[in-house]
Amino acid sequence: MSKCSTRTLFDGGRPPLPDASATDKLRVIFVEHTGQPGGGQLGIERYLGADSGHDRRILFLESGPVSQRLSDQSVHVETLGDPTGRWFGLLRTPRLIARLRHSSYDVVVANSMKAATAMVLAPRGNGVRVLYLRDDLNRERLSAVRWWFLARVVARSFDAFLANSAWTASTIPAALGARPVRVAYPVSGTRCGGSLPATPSESLAILSLSRIAAWKGTHVLIEALGILEERGVRFKATIAGSALFQSKKYEEQVRRMAAALRSDVSFVGQVSDVTTLLNSHNVLVSSNVTPEPFGQVLIQGMSSGLAVVATNIGGPIEITEGGVSGLLVEANSAESLADGLQQLSEVKSVRTRFVESGRQRAAAFVDEVTVPALDDAITELHASVMRGRG
Repeated sequence: MSKCSTRTLFDGGRPPLPDASATDKLRVIFVEHTGQPGGGQLGIERYLGADSGHDRRILFLESGPVSQRLSDQSVHVETLGDPTGRWFGLLRTPRLIARLRHSSYDVVVANSMKAATAMVLAPRGNGVRVLYLRDDLNRERLSAVRWWFLARVVARSFDAFLANSAWTASTIPAALGARPVRVAYPVSGTRCGGSLPATPSESLAILSLSRIAAWKGTHVLIEALGILEERGVRFKATIAGSALFQSKKYEEQVRRMAAALRSDVSFVGQVSDVTTLLNSHNVLVSSNVTPEPFGQVLIQGMSSGLAVVATNIGGPIEITEGGVSGLLVEANSAESLADGLQQLSEVKSVRTRFVESGRQRAAAFVDEVTVPALDDAITELHASVMRGRG
C-alpha cells in the first residue's frame, strides 16, 4: 500500500510564496460556467465535497448534474439559469457581475476559461481574483487571435493563477510574470490504498481513457496497434471515450482503422465508472500529439496498478517523473508507441517496474493530498496578493 502523507505543490518556476497560516479561514467563491460533468467540474465537485479550512461556495452560470449533486451535499450552490450549451451561458454575464458586486468574499476563483471570460467585466472589489488554469496557454495549440484574447485580455484581469501542472504554469506569458502562480494538482477522485488487479494478464490488455479527438492521438494508438499486429505481438485493446460533435467524422475514421485489424479492439464509449475497465487491463496509454496540460487518466492507471505509457510532452512528463514511473514515447509516432508497447509485452520486468514505481508516484496525487494542497495554494495566493497591495 502506498503512503499518502506527502503534499506535493510546485510554484511553476516562480519565486516562492509566503507560508500560509493553517488557521487562516477565507471566504472563497468559485465560478463555474456549467454544471455539466467535465474534468474541471468533477474536480471542483470532489474538492467542495471534502472538508476544508475555508468557507466555500460556488456559482454556476448554468445548472447541471454537478450543481445538483453539490446542492444535495449541502454545499452552498447558486445557479444563474438552465443549460444553454456552448458559449451561450456567457449571456448571463450581467447576472454574474451583479452577484459578485453584492457578495462578500476574500477570494474568487474562476474554475474554467469560460468562467474567467465571463468575469472579465466583473467588478474587482477588494477580494483576490484567481484563475485556475486547467488548459494551457500554449501558442502552438491556440490560434493567434484566441491566444491574444485569453492571454492579453482574460488572464490579465486576474491577480493570481492556479495551474494544474508545472507545464501549464510554464505557458503563462512572461508579461504576467509578476503575478503569483501556484501549481495545485486536480482533485482526481483517486484515494489511498486501492488494490492491485488480482490476476494480471501475461499478454497486453491496453486501455485508452481519453476523448476520441485528433489532438488526443487516437489514430496514433490504432496505427501502433497495427504495427504490433504485424510484429506478432498479442494484445487486446479498449477505447473508452467518445468524440465531441465536431469530431464525429474523426471517430468514424479511427473506427474504420480499428475494424481493419484482426485483433480485438473495442470501442465502449463514455464510461462513468472506469473501475471495472482499469481492473481488467494491464497497460494504460495516453497518446497525445500535442501537450496534455495534466493527464489525470495516468493517475487513475497508476493507482490501479497499470503500467502507463504516455507521450513525452506536457503534463505527463511531470506525472511520470520524466519516464521513471511510466514509459514515455515520442509524440505523434506510431512506431515509437509500438516499440514501447512491445517492450512491455516482452520484458515483464520492465512492466513490473513501471507498475510498482507508478503505484508509488500516484500517492502524490490522491485526494487526501490534493484537497489540502488546493486549500493551501488558495491561502498562499491570497497572502501574496494582499502583501503586494500593502
